[in-house]
Amino acid sequence: MNTFLQINLLLAISGFCFIQVDKLATFSKIKIKSVSVLRFAQILLGISFLLPFALKLIPASELEGSSSAVLRVYAEDLSSQSTLTRAKVQTAKIVRSTEEAAEKVGTNVSLQDLAMAFWLLGSVVTFGFFVRNFLRIKKTIQKSIPFRKSKRLKIVVSSEVFVPFSVRMLSSWVVLPEHLVANKKDFDLAIKHELQHHRQGDCLWAMCLEFAGIFFFFNPAFSWWKNIIVEQQEFSCDDALTGQAGVSSQDYGSCLIRVAETALLHRQMYVGTTSMAAIIKDSNYFKKFLMRRIEMITEDKTSKRTYLAWIMALSLASLTVGLAIGAEKFVRGGEGKINEGIVKTDPEIQKITDDILTRALQRTKATAGFIIVADPNTGKILAVSNMDKAQKREPYWILSQLMETASIAKVFTMAKAIDLGVTTTDEKHNCENGKYIYNGVEYRDWKQGGWKELTTSEAFENSSNICNMKVGEKAGEKNLMKMLEDFGFGVGGSAESFPAARVGERPAPGPQFVPQVTTGFGFKSSPLEVVAAFGAIANGGELMKTLNGDEKFSQVTRRVMTENKAEIMRLMLSGVVKRGTGRRAKSDLYSTAGKTATSRFNNVVNSESYGGKDISNYAGFIGFAPVSHPEIEVYVGIINPNTDRTGAHGGEHAAPVFKEVIENVLTHLKVMPDKI
Repeated sequence: MNTFLQINLLLAISGFCFIQVDKLATFSKIKIKSVSVLRFAQILLGISFLLPFALKLIPASELEGSSSAVLRVYAEDLSSQSTLTRAKVQTAKIVRSTEEAAEKVGTNVSLQDLAMAFWLLGSVVTFGFFVRNFLRIKKTIQKSIPFRKSKRLKIVVSSEVFVPFSVRMLSSWVVLPEHLVANKKDFDLAIKHELQHHRQGDCLWAMCLEFAGIFFFFNPAFSWWKNIIVEQQEFSCDDALTGQAGVSSQDYGSCLIRVAETALLHRQMYVGTTSMAAIIKDSNYFKKFLMRRIEMITEDKTSKRTYLAWIMALSLASLTVGLAIGAEKFVRGGEGKINEGIVKTDPEIQKITDDILTRALQRTKATAGFIIVADPNTGKILAVSNMDKAQKREPYWILSQLMETASIAKVFTMAKAIDLGVTTTDEKHNCENGKYIYNGVEYRDWKQGGWKELTTSEAFENSSNICNMKVGEKAGEKNLMKMLEDFGFGVGGSAESFPAARVGERPAPGPQFVPQVTTGFGFKSSPLEVVAAFGAIANGGELMKTLNGDEKFSQVTRRVMTENKAEIMRLMLSGVVKRGTGRRAKSDLYSTAGKTATSRFNNVVNSESYGGKDISNYAGFIGFAPVSHPEIEVYVGIINPNTDRTGAHGGEHAAPVFKEVIENVLTHLKVMPDKI
């Protein structure tokens, strides 16, 4: 789908570029041979169709690590024995039942679904017309009278056609109307014109464009390009023939006018063909086009410059390639620029978190870390602490970091599944004993041997990769795609305009989309996006616009889930702290809820610290308190803690920091403890 969108965008971009160069040539009074203009147009159109496919073969920096992330699943546990695991590509064939396949289809009809239905219907109808007209051409040729034949070319005369045309099927055909036989000069000129179409390859281009029209029928840029190619094909044939010996401009122009008059009276044209009088539906445009052809036939042909056309063609092709790469990044939703503006936080809360982070890095002997504190009810960012002992960074650098969402993504997957009603907290799932093959790729749980069976709540509390993947399968790919958009990830999301932030990525649809989203190792998000999305669950289901700490008026972006379903998610997150991987986030003062995450920061292993072992170096925890009425949410990340080569763990290194922040900030805000 991304490639399809890119082609549509490039059709408009390349068309705009063609128009600008045409204006430049006209303004500069540069006369260029028509065949050069034709090739120029064909090159640009070819770039529009082929470049998106070529770009897929070129590694893009914004996609770095995404493909390899699909093939691995990371460890996450309190136990020092948990280690990073990788998914291994297998040839196993996945067989799914009809019921499971049906569960993957989303039940909500969106505008995207309606647009897809419209496109499919239009494509089917357009394909029907294409087949009908193709059969009409074949039938007309079969009923025609042979005039001249060779192995590669056949010329026939038909009483069913009124204008001469050429077509490329299994052989090259020229079909001439019967009435032209009476005028030998017009008959000969028509043959020469149609043979020139074959020499230029115009018939093949015409058939390819008709076939492409099945898929791009709705795009006005594609229709415009078809008209441009038709025009330049005719100009090129006219130019070539009137420059030949034995063909006078007067005879050729007279023949062209007579054929055009017949075409106006009998507006009939087959798809995938070229004609001496190319049929254009708008009669006024058709007449203007004919006048332009006559003017070109009679003009001086000695001053035309081919080399200037190719200079401009190469320049414009380079420009189009550059724009295409930009379009590729836009459609992929890759790393954008860092937003401008000044981050403003609560000074006192900022000092509290700075002190806590300093102590945490000393205690864990980590090289870097961050703490983000927010008010989930208003969307205000109250504190952004980030420190890096290894390198000097800009203030608030963590806001511009794109990190794999890791197991925190399970929160949003589960929220969508709960909200859709495709699972319940006590539904049991087959956890496959820690090993599951999905579309030819093997995934493993972080715990050796995994689990045989877990309820939805248990799978969430224990952060089972496979059982959470099973829940994601129930939600379906379409609903997971909508979940990412609704919760504010990627272009147009929560990090779109906040100062110092960078927009995250959404994974592209594909065979491993569901595992990517449900495990969180197939896409990168901004910490700000994670905070905003998590805040929507904490506050009862509303995604708030992310605000600076000194802003007064909060704004609801959209409701992402119902209040009662959000309450279910809050209790499940509380269970992670009580019974699951986040036990060290438990406070003696306040009820807490949250989710652990363990991965590799920017997919880089610190070989010096860990002896080159392929283990995690990032520990994360995000949560809120108090559970019944959340006042703040806190996102903690600890990078490169000294773990004696056992790797970082969200529950061990980040959860205690979260607990300390919760107790100090809520006490500062004079929030009454709810556990006394």
